[in-house]
Amino acid sequence: MGGASALKSYLDGFKKYGKPLWLTEFCAWDRDNISAVSQMEYMAEAINLLEADADVFRYAWFIPRGNGESEVHNSLLTSRVPIELTDLGAVFVNMSTQDASLYYETGTVIPAEHYRSASGSIHLRPVTDVSGILEVYNLRTGNSLTYQVEAASAGSFGLQLRYSSFADSSVEISTSEGVCTLDLENSGNEWRTVTAQIELPAGRSTVSVAGTGSSGVCLNWLLID
Repeated sequence: MGGASALKSYLDGFKKYGKPLWLTEFCAWDRDNISAVSQMEYMAEAINLLEADADVFRYAWFIPRGNGESEVHNSLLTSRVPIELTDLGAVFVNMSTQDASLYYETGTVIPAEHYRSASGSIHLRPVTDVSGILEVYNLRTGNSLTYQVEAASAGSFGLQLRYSSFADSSVEISTSEGVCTLDLENSGNEWRTVTAQIELPAGRSTVSVAGTGSSGVCLNWLLID
């Protein structure tokens, strides 16, 4: 199947029946010689779409283990012993399921890949930082992530953002209490931690991080304290 937009059109054609949708054996394979990066980007976009669609009941990636790595790079597991996850498999296993019940208390590290919802072309890959599992990359204008948080009391909090970039950029941080822009200097693709001040209400709420620059930013984690 081609891009995620083609997958959405395919699924929409079955919604007229009013039944839960089961999607089996999907991946990017509209042509030969699909790069590992392109396959990983397709997976992130497609699964974000599927997890956000209330009509989708189950889905299965094609293929857990095969010999197609050299052509379309769609295997989740290596084909030779010791059998282990490929980079694509690591993304499949660890990316967000957009769990509506998951809230992060203040003082808890929020992995960037554990968003409640995603808008735009959000891509993931194995982390290049010294810790973590996955990173979000190419967060730019038109792309945003929303996280669910919980604060014991209302007030002002510091939001630490772990990022890397290859050019000056910025992100917009939104809560129910206001919006601020955080400028991100060119880090030379090295990881840095910066802090913005945000306001949160008491109890459960959301924090959104939106790209506002033309140059993509990589995110590893957030911490609100």
